[in-house]
Amino acid sequence: MNFVITVVMAMAKHVYAAYFSMKRFLRAIIATIKLCITNWALQVLACGPIPTHIGIIMDGNMRFASRSRINKRTADVFGYECLLQALDRCFKLGVKFVTVYSFSIDNFKHPSKEVSDLMELFEEKLQHLATKEPIIMKHSVQVHVLGDLILIPEGVRASAERAMVAHSY
Repeated sequence: MNFVITVVMAMAKHVYAAYFSMKRFLRAIIATIKLCITNWALQVLACGPIPTHIGIIMDGNMRFASRSRINKRTADVFGYECLLQALDRCFKLGVKFVTVYSFSIDNFKHPSKEVSDLMELFEEKLQHLATKEPIIMKHSVQVHVLGDLILIPEGVRASAERAMVAHSY
C-alpha cells in the first residue's frame, strides 16, 4: 500500500511540474505575440504623421485596482511601469515632447493616507528617474516637474529637483 501511495505521489509531482512548465511556456508565447503585435502597431503608426507633443493623464489606477482586486499601491506602481512603456514607444516613434499629468490639486481632497502613499511613490519614482531609469537615459529625456511645488512634501520636492537637474541637457 505504501508503494502505491509513493508512486501516486511521485506521479502527482511530475504532473504538477509539467502543468507549471506548460503554463510558463504559454506565458512566454503570449508575451512574444504581444511584442510582435506592439512592434507591428508601432510600424503602422510610424507610416503616418507623428505628433510633436503628446499629453498623458495618469488616471484610473483606483478603478484598475478594484477591478483587478489588487491594492492601490500595486496599481499605482503598475501605472508607472505602463507610463514608462508608453514613453519608450512615443520616443521610438519620434514624438519630441510628452507631458505627463499625474497629480491635481483636487487629489489633495482624497483621504490623507492615499495622498501620503502617492507622495511616497512620487518621491521613490522621481529618485529612480534621477538615477537609474534606462528609458530616460536612452532617449536623453529632459525632466521638468511643474506646478505649485510648495504644496508637496520636502522629500518629493528634493527628488523632483534631483530628477530635473540630472536630466537638463
